Amino acid sequence: MRDPEYRRFTMHCARTAPDDAPLYRAVTSSLGTYLFSDTPKGRRAMYCYMQYMTDRFFGMRTDADTLKIYELKHLPPRIAAMADKCIDKFVKSDLKSEYPGLERSRYSFTEEKWVPTSVLSEGVCSAAYSISPCYEDFERFVAGNRTQVSSGNHDLATLLYIAENGYAASVADDGLHRFRHREFFSEVASKLRDCDRARMGNRQSTHDFGYGALQQQAREIAAGILRTEYNIQNGRFLTEYKESSPDAKQHVSLPGTGTVTKRRETERRLRHSRPVSGKRAAIKM
Repeated sequence: MRDPEYRRFTMHCARTAPDDAPLYRAVTSSLGTYLFSDTPKGRRAMYCYMQYMTDRFFGMRTDADTLKIYELKHLPPRIAAMADKCIDKFVKSDLKSEYPGLERSRYSFTEEKWVPTSVLSEGVCSAAYSISPCYEDFERFVAGNRTQVSSGNHDLATLLYIAENGYAASVADDGLHRFRHREFFSEVASKLRDCDRARMGNRQSTHDFGYGALQQQAREIAAGILRTEYNIQNGRFLTEYKESSPDAKQHVSLPGTGTVTKRRETERRLRHSRPVSGKRAAIKM
């Protein structure tokens, strides 16, 4: 017969053993709450949703939204059964793909796939991302979820960066995308390079050789494009979000198709190329 002390010890170990209940992740925002299992299939489905949110990051037409990720365990069977419901048709070969999401499977992010937000009270928030027309928020979301950036979002994010920080060639030309509005900044960019050379050749001088004025002009050009083409001013949308907008449609994927970003043609070159204030900020060099 086992020693009573030994039995008390083993019972204590059983009570303090790690919880091996299945782990789930819920992603919630103003667009609803979706549940994903912590399995290869579930993680790929969640990546698809984060890519979906990346693609429409600026299309939500909101100045203040937050996407949060919760980790949950011990879910009621009815709720647990809703995990990965965004997958309409699963193709097993997706598990062998180098792409972190689902390429051949069909999935959709629609209202009937939502789970009740009440389940979040039992979970722990592991990450939160602000969604707004702000370059820093977009950069953090993409970096945190390792999603891909469309050409359209790269154009908009670059303009947001320039409007706030000034022109930076490394942001405008990241090696993956062709900045659609670069022609409006070509003259400023050329003069900024001249400024850099002049400053390097005169390290002891405190003169900026017109660098500050040129960056102010770049900020004003970017602000003009944001206002006239994207209805964004000072980090806020100028118009209310319209339900009739193509961005408002719920997402349904088809095998072998990718995200298609429609590009709008530029028709206001003269307006964009002038400073918002109407004053010339550039300095002749």
